[in-house]
Amino acid sequence: MSNPSGDSQGDYRRAHIKALDGLRGYAAIMVCFFHAILHIDTTAIDRILSPAIDQIGADDLLLKIILMFFNGTAAVMLFYVLSGAVLCQSLLKSDLSVMRILLFLVRRVLRLFPAMMVCMGAVWLTSAVLRWEGLSFPVVEFKDAILNAFLIEIKVLGPTTSIQIEALATPFILLFFFLYRKYSVVAVVLLFSLSIVAISRPELVFFLPNMRGSVFVFLAGMLVAMPESRVLFSRVMGWQILVLVIFAFIVRHFTPPEADLMGFIAQIMLLAAIVGFIRWSEVQTTVHRFLEIPLSQFFGKISYSYYLWNVPVLWFVWWTMSLESYFAGLGQIYGGFMYGMVAAIATIPFAYLSYRYVELPFMRIGGKVTARFSRG
Repeated sequence: MSNPSGDSQGDYRRAHIKALDGLRGYAAIMVCFFHAILHIDTTAIDRILSPAIDQIGADDLLLKIILMFFNGTAAVMLFYVLSGAVLCQSLLKSDLSVMRILLFLVRRVLRLFPAMMVCMGAVWLTSAVLRWEGLSFPVVEFKDAILNAFLIEIKVLGPTTSIQIEALATPFILLFFFLYRKYSVVAVVLLFSLSIVAISRPELVFFLPNMRGSVFVFLAGMLVAMPESRVLFSRVMGWQILVLVIFAFIVRHFTPPEADLMGFIAQIMLLAAIVGFIRWSEVQTTVHRFLEIPLSQFFGKISYSYYLWNVPVLWFVWWTMSLESYFAGLGQIYGGFMYGMVAAIATIPFAYLSYRYVELPFMRIGGKVTARFSRG
């Protein structure tokens, strides 16, 4: 069968991999449930989430298993791998001219910042109005909202740390592309190897916040999206992809603290392999077909805004609907799932509106700017 992406063997640069969009959408939903479960009892992060499974008491074992599969940390790592792969695919369409690089940066800014700034403005306004009405809601200072919106300091929405990482990864992504264009695949493999060293040597990433291990993750995604990787990932069956997903999400939960670095590297390599197989597979597996159904594609389209709006909606549900005692009374597992379900459904309209009226218009502006200066 033909490649599910629809590209020919010789024209990989035009491909848009719909299945990767669907994968991103389900990762965003997974993060929503992860946040909801941990919100019921934040002590579970240190007590249950961080230790290896053999260090967990019998009473917490079921919750540990649930968090292994609703693994928000792994889902965020998957976002980074996907970003690296998609950005690599985009850059492969370009040359090394200064104008092309500037246009890439303009599109990147228009992709990341408008939706986040609208979300942060809405969070600040909601906080001000609800607290003026005497309702409980987290206090959000205007200055903190501005700093968070511009990714200068993450003081309001913790999950936007990952957006800050996305922005800070841009120079390393461009360096990867530059080396590939100038010196071929050997140079980028060397850079990728250095990114692994940087996990324990933060000076290699200039001590940028949270970038010590993140550069490795983005470059792993770029590496599997390169055309030279096709030969490694062209043959796969759907069940093999599912096995990789399971192992990618649970591997660090079986890793003792002293070997967590190896667990982290193994997890990222597994996630990168998943993206590589979905991107380059020459057969339309069941996994591809599921990720390409309309519902999966819908979640993929709204995934960025969904990720941004998830926590504000969780806050709103928790503090303004007086449901905290109800959810907490159900216990962390059942309460977390109920809380997550309510928040997951409630987030959808906000995410769709953000995608439709913020993300899309600014992406179109980026496309028009690129087309205008490309012709010039």
